Amino acid sequence: MKMTNRFSVLVGSAVLAAGIALGTVPAQAASLSFSIGEFTGSNAEVDFLIQDTTGGVKITATVDPSSTGNTGDFGGVWFNLADQSLINNLTIQEITGDITAIDQSGSVNKVGSNNNNLNGGGSPAPLDVGIAFGSPGASGGIVSSVMFNVLGSGLSADDFAGQTFAARLQTVGAPPNGGNGSSKLAGPAGLGAAVPEPLTMLGVGAAAGFGAFFKKRLAKAQNKNI
Repeated sequence: MKMTNRFSVLVGSAVLAAGIALGTVPAQAASLSFSIGEFTGSNAEVDFLIQDTTGGVKITATVDPSSTGNTGDFGGVWFNLADQSLINNLTIQEITGDITAIDQSGSVNKVGSNNNNLNGGGSPAPLDVGIAFGSPGASGGIVSSVMFNVLGSGLSADDFAGQTFAARLQTVGAPPNGGNGSSKLAGPAGLGAAVPEPLTMLGVGAAAGFGAFFKKRLAKAQNKNI
């Protein structure tokens, strides 16, 4: 009976320790994944992925030809933020090296050149931030995927959930070189999904391992006392 009580205490202590360790794991990161379609121009689709990163978020935008049969050359990306007070304090940090102009005035329609705009029926403009990419048209090379960081105090993927995103594409047409079309796209970001951090999964595994080990030890101890 004493042996059984001893191992019961050990089991409880192990589970408690694993729970405490799990509780100290950093909060789960969030991500948003969604697509937008054209409101005017050629048929096109742009896929977005927004991920929490150190100091803010990483945004990846990619022209997806799988459903429309068309690729395109990024002229610009626009977006809104849920917290308007963050706009003036944002830092846009390029990753793929294609950024040519940034406007974070809080009311953006065109960015870079006059032709790089969101004019047209159904336009969501103006938006909070606009970013221009590359050189317009195929002569500057097709830029069909862009990646950049948006950094700001307390900024996370949740700040973009439900907010409007837009894009301007030129040289829209069949991959890989595109064609003579152009497109302006817009749509809302989806709701966020928690992505477990590696340490979270490690904590869960540790808790399960402790529980299985001490459960087996307890069973052996009980059999000896029968």
